[in-house]
Amino acid sequence: MPHQIPLFKALAGDSSDNYPGIPNVGEKRAVALIKQFGSEDNFLKNYQNIKDSKIKISISENIEKLKLYLEIAKIRTDLSFSL
Repeated sequence: MPHQIPLFKALAGDSSDNYPGIPNVGEKRAVALIKQFGSEDNFLKNYQNIKDSKIKISISENIEKLKLYLEIAKIRTDLSFSL
């Protein structure tokens, strides 16, 4: 779903925007995590329930980077400017 793309990019990384994603996650795990948690909010509230300890630790150690990557991956639509 389009609203899940920022979470996918934040987890797996995006070479076009030059951010690496979360170590040990990759595309397949990112998809599995998105299927498990559904939304960005639910993921951020409940990522500590991830069963794979390696992934959980990697996300926990990089949670601030993940939040930054989420912001980078989103298109801002709330900016105003004059022409």
